[in-house]
Amino acid sequence: VGCSGLTTLDLSPLSQVGGLCDCFLVGCSGLTTLDLGPLSRVTVIRHSFLHGCSGLTTLDLSPLSQVTEVQEAFLVGCSGLTTLDLSPLSQVTEVQEFFLEGCTRIDIVDNPPPSCTTPPSGWITTICPTTGSTQWVRK
Repeated sequence: VGCSGLTTLDLSPLSQVGGLCDCFLVGCSGLTTLDLGPLSRVTVIRHSFLHGCSGLTTLDLSPLSQVTEVQEAFLVGCSGLTTLDLSPLSQVTEVQEFFLEGCTRIDIVDNPPPSCTTPPSGWITTICPTTGSTQWVRK
């Protein structure tokens, strides 16, 4: 928590971790990129995953394909993100409160988890006319 001065981070020591508990990398606004590859064994993400990491401009979630549960405040305050593909989270059965809140530069979220039948507040569900995939679009 409060690692705003951090600009790079090697997550490889976490390669055997199966779950991320509360406040994982909260407030690391100095990070502009982050390789989530070492987190490929993670199945549960608890409260405040990357909360306030406003410096991130892109984020590849594909290493998180084993995740089945995402709790509160997932990517909240990641205002630097401009696009987000959630297809790697297709196994997620439940997403709790404050999902993507404060991600003000994202207007379209591609491939939300199929179990998430209700988009976050301020978003609507649509079908992409060119690909036929489900999207969340900001109201």
